Amino acid sequence: MSIVNQLYRAMLDEYQDGQKSRILETGDREIHVSTLTSYCEQRALYEMRGIAPPEPTLEDVGARFHGTILHNAVEDIINRRIKGHIIEKEYRVKFHGWSIVAHPDLVARVGTRLYDLKFVNPYKFHMVRDVRMENPPSYTFQLNMYAYILHKNKLPVSEAYVDYISKSKQKLKSKGVPPLEIREFEIAEIPVELSKKYVNVMLRHAEDLIEKYERGEEGLDVKGTVEKLKRYMLEEGLDPSVLDRENPEKWMCDYCDYRDMCPLLQREKVKEEEEIEI
Repeated sequence: MSIVNQLYRAMLDEYQDGQKSRILETGDREIHVSTLTSYCEQRALYEMRGIAPPEPTLEDVGARFHGTILHNAVEDIINRRIKGHIIEKEYRVKFHGWSIVAHPDLVARVGTRLYDLKFVNPYKFHMVRDVRMENPPSYTFQLNMYAYILHKNKLPVSEAYVDYISKSKQKLKSKGVPPLEIREFEIAEIPVELSKKYVNVMLRHAEDLIEKYERGEEGLDVKGTVEKLKRYMLEEGLDPSVLDRENPEKWMCDYCDYRDMCPLLQREKVKEEEEIEI
């Protein structure tokens, strides 16, 4: 086997090993925060039941693997060169006989500031840096859950931030406007609103998942999950329209590791085909 084919195989194996490890842990009555913020009950229940997804293609792995490599490299540099931070430590809190598990990227020991690193393409970086795009609600939910779990572990969080890091450099051109230059590894930091209201929405979502797990039921698809979360947000006095701006229905199934085995997605495809035939 050539070195190229060996490298492709190694990338697939590395990605799958990471996924399997996470799924097996989750199957031991654990729910990861990233599972809660995935906007799909069915996907969350697959993970909670310890069901591994089918083998992905290299194309599926590529973009995510790139981000993982950069993520690990930056954390390694911080660990060796910038003191006073806790990196990728696991924290958990008990909830209805389960553990909700958090792996925050970076926690500053002094003042207990919380940081999450997001490696993004130049266009998304431009939207954050120049257009001042707000954090997507999934990030807000994620960091609020991290803060909640850290507080339960006697690490009260005073501030939280998402640090967007450009994966590559690029000049963005627009008619009548000077070119905008995005530098490789340029960083833009956006603060996250911390509120118990976001935590309450996620804990209600977790309760739903645990009940369906215990009953052996299917979960809601992305559309149904988003509508449910909108209802919970409204009841908490939050603006549910922010979920429309993130629009998970448009992209989430395309990037889901379970898409080829999901009965909800297959039913939706059949429904679309029947409508076309009519």
